[in-house]
Amino acid sequence: MVITGTSGFIGGNLARALVARGDEVIGVDRITLIGVPWQQVQLDLADRSAANRMAKVAEGADAVFHLAALPGVRMTAPDIARRRHRDIVVAAQTVVKAIDPSVHLVATSSSSVYGGSSVNGAATQAPRAGKTRACREGDPLSPIGGYAQSKAAMEQLLAGRGRTAIARPFTVMGEGQRPDMAVALWLNAITTGQPLTIFGSTQRTRDFTDVRVVVAGLMAMADQQATGVFNLGAGQPRTLADLIAAIEVVTHRTARVRVVAADQQEVAHTFADTTRLQRDLGIDPSTDISVILRRIVQQSAVAERVA
Repeated sequence: MVITGTSGFIGGNLARALVARGDEVIGVDRITLIGVPWQQVQLDLADRSAANRMAKVAEGADAVFHLAALPGVRMTAPDIARRRHRDIVVAAQTVVKAIDPSVHLVATSSSSVYGGSSVNGAATQAPRAGKTRACREGDPLSPIGGYAQSKAAMEQLLAGRGRTAIARPFTVMGEGQRPDMAVALWLNAITTGQPLTIFGSTQRTRDFTDVRVVVAGLMAMADQQATGVFNLGAGQPRTLADLIAAIEVVTHRTARVRVVAADQQEVAHTFADTTRLQRDLGIDPSTDISVILRRIVQQSAVAERVA
């Protein structure tokens, strides 16, 4: 198995899961990784010479998981549009060019391509009990902001390739998450006595999904040679207030909350229809945010003791 983006949150968890079940894994990333339990190749997929090197890496692979991308919906650097195009669209072009059409490709997109959960096709701006409809794989895409638009462009690039599955993860939580992600930021804030910064409202909802569910979904796509688009979500939207309450319970601390204005690309609600995930891949998407938070806190405590 070949995985691009093994230094990333989901990519690293996927690599470890594949190694744990006995698969031979080759990781591809432009960041140098040391001490990982798989073969690691340092390669920037957006470089002109990358396709030839990637072709050699992927030769004979049972499947290629493409996760390499520039993460971060809120990044606002002056050259962010160029960097997103380079690291999301151009990198995907390299992978498609490099691997044989007979090789199964599992490419990771994002739930952000939907533009949020909807009511009659329009993004909701406030929760309405029983009215918010889950995002379905066949819904028209309505990406808001540069990150979502780049992911949508990547999907369009892959649309004509056979033997390809596209994953759309929702709000993923778990061990190894990036320090700039909301859960990591909030855990750090509450343990250091700082306020938790919330964009827009604590009543905004997210489909918080266990990274283990996402990894299981990706592996099932490859194992079953699945094609088409799959939502990787829990199918259960929760408010940010719900998450804050769970963080308080797990950390035994009381949170101070600071609400700030949300950027227009911050959608109000996300909610996955998980029918295909369950029916076609046989994955149980059940997610207990308290259990995940305890795993994250435990991993952090272990890391501190080792350091």
